[in-house]
Amino acid sequence: MHFRTIVGLAVVTALGGNWGCAIPGGSYARPVDPLKDGTNVIGGGMMVPFAAAGAATESAGGDDASFATFGQGAVFAPGFSFDRAFDDGSTWGIETSIFSSALGTESAVTDSTIIKVNPRFEFALGNDKLKRDLSLTIDGNFGLWTGGDFTLPIFSPTFGLRYYLRTGYGGLVLAQNLGTAFITVSLPGSISYDLPIGDRLHLFPEFRWDPTFFFGNLGDTVAGVAVFFSGGLSFMLEF
Repeated sequence: MHFRTIVGLAVVTALGGNWGCAIPGGSYARPVDPLKDGTNVIGGGMMVPFAAAGAATESAGGDDASFATFGQGAVFAPGFSFDRAFDDGSTWGIETSIFSSALGTESAVTDSTIIKVNPRFEFALGNDKLKRDLSLTIDGNFGLWTGGDFTLPIFSPTFGLRYYLRTGYGGLVLAQNLGTAFITVSLPGSISYDLPIGDRLHLFPEFRWDPTFFFGNLGDTVAGVAVFFSGGLSFMLEF
């Protein structure tokens, strides 16, 4: 089995496929200023993974292996979202995203598709919750991976922190998350910039990282890591 296939399958499959993984999905960007109570927000955009790397330690008699790719394959993750703000500084919403053609031409998972549905929550931290410089985030990350002759469910919940730095015109948004499921640990996160246009529209250029660490014996693989790097642009509209 080609090493890229080992890495790709190891981070999302085993015991019915209910492992955690950090496959690029939608955006972690949000408006840098807190939303008013009762505000609804719709969003959309696209993350394009432009690089991937991985390494694994194999069992006795095997060779350790690694790979790195840059700009190989057509991989896209369009996303659409809806969120609603509440008076305690929190938001509740849902996002969908699609990831396709992962890991390059030599992988068995090429031309596969992952569809994610992500119920997501954000809770303001600190004494002044309406200021919301720092918040706790929860993402459900339910999904379905199909490709070739396989179909696998995905469940990869994450908890994280989101920090807002206002600059006078929009501001930086830094998000870091932690997820774990069975023998994997994922650390997806991103840095984005909120570019407000008028009173209701926001544009977000964003850089995202999605590493997964896996531990345990799966075929010849004992432990390893796979990471995606993505860039993208998304928008949010308040109403």
